[in-house]
Amino acid sequence: MSMVDDRSWITVIHARNAWASHVLAVVGDTFVSFHTGGVGYESEGRRLLGEIQAGADPRGLKGPRKLKVAPIGSVTGLSVPADLSRVDISSTEGGTAQKLTFPTQDRRGVEVAREIVRETGLPFREARENVGPLMASIVPLCCAILPAAFCYQL
Repeated sequence: MSMVDDRSWITVIHARNAWASHVLAVVGDTFVSFHTGGVGYESEGRRLLGEIQAGADPRGLKGPRKLKVAPIGSVTGLSVPADLSRVDISSTEGGTAQKLTFPTQDRRGVEVAREIVRETGLPFREARENVGPLMASIVPLCCAILPAAFCYQL
């Protein structure tokens, strides 16, 4: 993930079958989120971001995928999953709820969420969800019991 300026972030994903650039920007008082893929995905993402910052209407641009726009005032929450792989921005505008998802690299979801709050002035405080020992043990228990049951059946 790299910051383009104080209020714009780009993540470039180099997965085996998913080469893409994900862009999250604050333009004026609006969040703009989209991603590009294919040949020249990173330069295309930067070009589209430049056009938006220059004043172009994001909804009228050709090329970005999964374009979402949300006014900063409509944001109802930011969340980061336990694997720290992305930041989810929830917003409600006109009774319609939407979620802007911004993937991060190197498990930096919390740092990116803090940057977003700092740069936009959103009135959110950091809170952690406590997971009890029973909930924390469910996944490892399933990983142990399912293969054992399969082997027993064989």
